[in-house]
Amino acid sequence: MAIGDYSIDTSGTQGDVNRRRAYADALMRAGGDSTPIRSPWQGLNRLAQGLIGGYQAGQMDQEEDAGRKAANQQLASLLLGGSGAMPAQVAAATPAIAGSPGPTVPNDANAIPGTAGMDQRLADRTQDFIQDNPGTSLSSGVRSRDDQAALYADRANNPNPVAPPGTSLHERGMAADIGGMTPQQRAMLPQYGLAQPVANDPVHVQLAASSDEAALPAAAQPTQGALPTAEAVAGQPQRMAQNPNTMAAYQILQNPYASAAQKQVASAILSASLKPREQHSQVTDSAGNIWDVNQMTGQRTLSLKKDPSFSAPFKDEDGNLVQKDATGKISVLSAADKTPNSVSEYKYYTDNFVPTPENPKPMDYATFSTAKARAGATNISNSVDLNSGQTYDKQLAEGLGKAHASLANGVEDAQTRARDIAAMQGAIDAIQKNGGTTGGMAPQARLELQKSINAGASALGISKPFSEADLSDQEFLTKFNRSMAGAQAKNAVGSRVTNFEMSNFLKANPGLDMTITGNQRLLGIQAQIEQRNIAVGNAIRDATAEAISQGKKVDPRTVEGIIRKYDEDHHISDPSTGQDLTQSYALPEFQKTGQGTNAGLAGRHEENMSKVRRYDPETGTLK
Repeated sequence: MAIGDYSIDTSGTQGDVNRRRAYADALMRAGGDSTPIRSPWQGLNRLAQGLIGGYQAGQMDQEEDAGRKAANQQLASLLLGGSGAMPAQVAAATPAIAGSPGPTVPNDANAIPGTAGMDQRLADRTQDFIQDNPGTSLSSGVRSRDDQAALYADRANNPNPVAPPGTSLHERGMAADIGGMTPQQRAMLPQYGLAQPVANDPVHVQLAASSDEAALPAAAQPTQGALPTAEAVAGQPQRMAQNPNTMAAYQILQNPYASAAQKQVASAILSASLKPREQHSQVTDSAGNIWDVNQMTGQRTLSLKKDPSFSAPFKDEDGNLVQKDATGKISVLSAADKTPNSVSEYKYYTDNFVPTPENPKPMDYATFSTAKARAGATNISNSVDLNSGQTYDKQLAEGLGKAHASLANGVEDAQTRARDIAAMQGAIDAIQKNGGTTGGMAPQARLELQKSINAGASALGISKPFSEADLSDQEFLTKFNRSMAGAQAKNAVGSRVTNFEMSNFLKANPGLDMTITGNQRLLGIQAQIEQRNIAVGNAIRDATAEAISQGKKVDPRTVEGIIRKYDEDHHISDPSTGQDLTQSYALPEFQKTGQGTNAGLAGRHEENMSKVRRYDPETGTLK
């Protein structure tokens, strides 16, 4: 047998599999030829043929094993899965049967990485989606058989399903992976003509197949007394309907490793699933009654008779289908579809198109979409968010609500922190009363003191400053003060505190280094903050409870007034100096008699502000 009579073909039909197996066998036989060799090179050639043939046979064995397992799982999903979605491992392990792609992306300098050889429709739609949804990207596009084989070999480290080589839609340019999608963004895929038929594979997308039976292969249309064959299915390039049972049956029929019995069962199920099904729609007549219409027979059945107390449905200014009841309340029956950004961009392009001798008329949508996708990162979107004002108000309202809710819901946590801080203050007072040392305390008193300070440190986000099993007065003060300073510095910079940062922080806060007074000042300020959180939170709760008991809504202006009044009446002050820490040294409107502020700085404020030029809207100049 001449080896040249065979060629490797991975398209997946039964004939292809047989030819590849025969080719591997021919190589192995050639390698095992025992006739005398005429030169060393002939011997090396025989050895190489034997090795390659053995490798190819091993690959075929692995693919056959994976294909038979896939056929068993596909049949199980048909018989046991019912109408549910196909298991992810079944869909990922099945040979791709979405047919031959249409026009593909040419492999030239304009091709976006990963799209060369991809179905042009899929490439355009994925790029439309990615450009309309910031944060998403094409994580995987067209793959070679070798790329798929490497991915399949490393499937144990991949959280998503991986198809065996030769069976993935990625190899045919009919699938892509989009990374960075949120659940809300995935729900928008159908608006772009994309679908996710594989369960538990959140990045995998394909072209959304038509549910119209006209889109099915001609040989797959149900015929009285006939079942579709594997050859009829494999010979058609059209895509199949996205029905789990139909998909599984198609995959079994095209799987070259499925047995004859499995294909017979799949053919019977496929024939039953392709029978025409009645399709119904609802229409509303001029009187407001809702009718069910059988699209096949045209029969109309009254589904809902109009309630005289309701008006006829109508569309509001936003395009929503609404209805008004007897009280005048308007309810949304069907929300208006939001036009995708890509469609809005094309409309803007056509509305503002200026003909030129080179371009006398605007591009069609497909050409415009392809050009925009190839532009990539250089694309400038001209879409306008007509709801920007509403979005801005919503964001402000959400921020205000979260701030108010955090105060009302954080009372218990603030009380816990206040108790811990009070315990720490008492512990440090005990050290100060004892002359700055704990040496003269009884063991039990020292243990209680240590526990109190550790609890307070935990409330401030500080790890235990010392071991409760051993306490040296000087070592404790050093560790405790530096722990407090380190915790404050870490909160300020948001990362690990270096020695340089610690040194600068302690220099800027000299009272924190080695003095008990520095600790008392810091704890006193922290205690005032927690007292403020408790008082304001309880006041907001009282106002909320009163409004609810009277059947009223909580007015955010009332809540904001409670917060501002408390802050105006209760300024944070330094426990040691009495200085009002709420006031500013620079702004004159904050200078008050007896507050310990610097009037000289306030005077220089006017001098400094006089140098600032202001914009005059009437003259359009700076003055």
